[in-house]
Amino acid sequence: MDRELDTALGARHVLVRTESMPLPADVRQNFDAVLLLLGEPSRSGLHWITRTHAAAPSLPLVALLPEGFGHLGPAAVQCGAQDAMTVDRISACICAGLEKAMERSHRTARLELEVSHDELTGLPRRRLFLEQIASEIERSRRDSSYSFAVALLNLDRFKLINDSLGPSYGDQLLVALARRMSRCLRPDDVIARLGGGEFAILVRRLESDNHGPSLCQSLQRETTAPFIFGGHEVFTTASLGIVTNTVQCLDPEDYLRDAGIALHNAKAEGNGRYRVYDVKMHEAAKLRFRREMELRQSITQKDFRLYYQPIIDLPTGRLQGFEALLRWEHPHEGMIPPDQFIPVAEETGLIVPIERWVLRHGCDQLRQWRRLLPPEMGLHLHINLSGKHLGRPELAAELGSIVREMEIDPQWICLEITESSIVQNHDEAMELLARMRDLGCTLSVDDFGTGYSSLSCLQTYPLDTLKIDRSFVMSLGPDDGSRLLVRSILALAHGFGLDTVAEGIETEDQLRELREMGCARGQGYLISRPVDRVRATEIVEAAAKGTILIPASTKRKAA
Repeated sequence: MDRELDTALGARHVLVRTESMPLPADVRQNFDAVLLLLGEPSRSGLHWITRTHAAAPSLPLVALLPEGFGHLGPAAVQCGAQDAMTVDRISACICAGLEKAMERSHRTARLELEVSHDELTGLPRRRLFLEQIASEIERSRRDSSYSFAVALLNLDRFKLINDSLGPSYGDQLLVALARRMSRCLRPDDVIARLGGGEFAILVRRLESDNHGPSLCQSLQRETTAPFIFGGHEVFTTASLGIVTNTVQCLDPEDYLRDAGIALHNAKAEGNGRYRVYDVKMHEAAKLRFRREMELRQSITQKDFRLYYQPIIDLPTGRLQGFEALLRWEHPHEGMIPPDQFIPVAEETGLIVPIERWVLRHGCDQLRQWRRLLPPEMGLHLHINLSGKHLGRPELAAELGSIVREMEIDPQWICLEITESSIVQNHDEAMELLARMRDLGCTLSVDDFGTGYSSLSCLQTYPLDTLKIDRSFVMSLGPDDGSRLLVRSILALAHGFGLDTVAEGIETEDQLRELREMGCARGQGYLISRPVDRVRATEIVEAAAKGTILIPASTKRKAA
């Protein structure tokens, strides 16, 4: 039978072994397949096939059964063989069997490679990366002094680059970035692509406490250097989050989760940042998730309330309007201030249905108040708009429908926006603001003088009112510098024909200073804290009778 095998196998590098022969250590490097000769197997004796397959899982395995045992072929395949045949078919079928087994094995290997590695970059995918983390976890359990780290890198503005230059340039960028990242790592560190512009990095054998942060800085330097593709010079940045095994994680997924939490915190601070994970981030993430779930329930359960802070005419002290302020009446925690839930609502998109509710209920309340006032008496309702709305062209139509349904004049509605929100969606925002003006609403830029605020917004944006941020008002006093700053803002507003509202008036000195400077309107605790609907209605009724909220003039306090 040896001569028949030699003739059948030809030049192929096939290991022919019997049950008792040991498997060579170099079998995977030096052979194309394994032919296992079995004696008189029973179903229980097929474990030799299982053992051989376990020792060399990547090699095609053909089981050669004794004559009369062909019925065990399916069982042999179940044990790991790619094919099985009896010795009486060896001359005619061994070549075909080996070819079939090798083709099936290679096809399986290709599929496994496609599943485990990214087709574009050739880097491992998520599953293989998790397996690598698992081996590091096991190693650290055996050696308590051993430390490693897992990092997530997200290419900032990758979607914008992909959309503007095209997917082919986006692919080239990812391949080039993968090469650059590898220059920052040691040979035994691992890079994986998780999808889009997101990569994962396993840093084995941390050399010091600063190893992880230093690596993040190196990776960011590599991403900020320009990429050149087809004459296009592309500039980008990367955000990173990193976690070390000093944080007790139970499984590989936990490390990716915590690195993702750190990445989220880094991106919240702006592009091109990195953050090292700590447990407080996880607690904040859990709270954020819980808040999201509770917000979703509260939208359907109508747990939101509108409070109203009066805005007065500063020279006369008469009521001019209200700013509508959203409050969340949590079913278990009571009233929750906006700074604890608005960011979550904006991040998740829940701010859209919430502020749609604000628009409807605010306009309905304004309609009720207008019925209490003489027609010639003005009363504005200021409603804050999130930047999420500025990318929604349908908002103008929605507000128009509400105004017509409530039968109110849109000129009494003042929509407050921040310049930073316009900058983030400039073209869409400018188009939407123009539609709002066409509808008849007035527009106000909030928190002027902070953040993105610039002189260009006063000339470019279709504004009616400028609100002076409370931080400037609260600094009014003996300091000539703060007084000069507020006076300059008022001069700019007057020069562009804009109305002015000062926020955060808390003392009589601040009120007097603003009156002397010519500020038209104001709001703050000195005038009134935000009040509920019932108290606000009482203020409107009193204003209809001529009552003023604050004296028309104040005396300077003695030094």
